[in-house]
Amino acid sequence: MTRLTREEAIQLVGEGWVDEVEQLNCEPTRWTDFDDIEWSASVKITDYDGLSEAQIDRLPVGGCSLCAIYYTSPEDAEMVEENGGDWSVVDWTPDHYEIY
Repeated sequence: MTRLTREEAIQLVGEGWVDEVEQLNCEPTRWTDFDDIEWSASVKITDYDGLSEAQIDRLPVGGCSLCAIYYTSPEDAEMVEENGGDWSVVDWTPDHYEIY
């Protein structure tokens, strides 16, 4: 899967879908080699209304999923612990996006 910036994801699927996936709660998906935790949220795109013909031509027939990928560090985990387990203290800005 290709790592996409926010702007690249918007070019492919439109700002509405990118905004939607960013509003979803994410779940931990794996630990990295650096003790960071990867988190992700995804939305299934089956309705291409509002997308241009060029956008539709670049997407799989029948739909695809847009995934927002986040990373948290051990320092983030310490900050969460210091705040009573409150994960809202973490900056939840996506690292990148993927379409599959």
